[in-house]
Amino acid sequence: MPVILTHEFGKKMAEREKGGIIFVSSMMAFQGVPHFSAYAATNAHKLLLAEGLHFEFKKSGVDVLALCPGLTDTEMIKTLDVDKFPLKPMKVEPVVKEAISSIGNRMYVVPGTMTRIINIMGKRIMSRTMNSAIFGKLFEKLL
Repeated sequence: MPVILTHEFGKKMAEREKGGIIFVSSMMAFQGVPHFSAYAATNAHKLLLAEGLHFEFKKSGVDVLALCPGLTDTEMIKTLDVDKFPLKPMKVEPVVKEAISSIGNRMYVVPGTMTRIINIMGKRIMSRTMNSAIFGKLFEKLL
């Protein structure tokens, strides 16, 4: 669906030479996550799509951003046992504000100080195997 919507609306924005597209992805987009594999893969698709389109649309005046939040207080988490998770869910408003302030400046944004630290550790310090194992253990507690 993101590809179809982007094709339709992105084309119109490019013709106007103005617009912005924000893909709501996830911090899980950066690694395979046991118990949430399909969710992580779907969000990786949106992240990579946004990164490529960021450059494709730039010359047309259309900004593209992938928003990659961690655990956020939305309808989705109501089915999860978030009290067992080490981080408290972020409020929606600051996540949205960070996305809006980041569009036009970056390809993606990971809102929240702790989620940014975790993301940097996962990309720069830990191996992909270690990262997936740790995330799998953390998210196993949510089920």
